[in-house]
Amino acid sequence: MDATVRKPAEAEQYKVRTLADARKYQLQTEAAGEAEAIRARGEGEASAAKAKGLANAEVIKEQGLAEAEATYKKAQAWEQYTQAAIIQQVIDALPEIAGAISAPLSKTERIVVISGGEGNDSGAGTSRITRDVTNIVAQVPATIEALTGVNLMDALGNLRGIKQTGDNDSKAEKSDDKSEE
Repeated sequence: MDATVRKPAEAEQYKVRTLADARKYQLQTEAAGEAEAIRARGEGEASAAKAKGLANAEVIKEQGLAEAEATYKKAQAWEQYTQAAIIQQVIDALPEIAGAISAPLSKTERIVVISGGEGNDSGAGTSRITRDVTNIVAQVPATIEALTGVNLMDALGNLRGIKQTGDNDSKAEKSDDKSEE
């Protein structure tokens, strides 16, 4: 019986155990390989994300440095500006300011003016509107002074070029008067 039942049963048991161990080893090896692949992929993605983040940070840093350098150079340039140059920039901006003041009026399709005829020579209709816009524009130097602390009219009067031109004109007129005599 040993030879016919027990030995074949033990052999079958050994065979099943060996196959089970082999299958277990196969599954463990596949799982370990898959885990390693997932880990490697995750590390690769993390490394790529880190590199991308560092590259973005470097771009932002360089942009910030470039802006800081531009601001520094602009500040140096402003230090070189004389009051005349600054006033020239303000004067150059005056037409733009006047345009901004009158822009809402240019978009108006229709204006109805009702006048009480108060007789104070305030005018009516379009002449009144024109005078109001002119009064607003005339207040621009005072507005600039309020915003910047620079009295535009005094500053213009203190410019050497303007004084010399005025002085030269009066000297030229005097010399013309003398030559006519």
